[in-house]
Amino acid sequence: MLRHRNEGASLPSSVKGEEMTSLVRSPPWTPEEDERLGKLALTGTSVAAMAKQMKRSTAAVRNRAYRLKVVVAKSRLKAKGK
Repeated sequence: MLRHRNEGASLPSSVKGEEMTSLVRSPPWTPEEDERLGKLALTGTSVAAMAKQMKRSTAAVRNRAYRLKVVVAKSRLKAKGK
């Protein structure tokens, strides 16, 4: 008889009886935030600064800018050891 490798494995007590939750989603972008993103991009504000001001992740800001076809400043990577 074949068994699944996790079959019969015990779960931590904190997980037993609880459903697994899906990824946590951020609230949807509002038209006001979209406008603010566009204005910040026009001023050359970095994605990191935009994310901090808008209380969003840098990935969220980049993705939203891409969807809105807003050009954002390229990030500058620091050379290692300098």
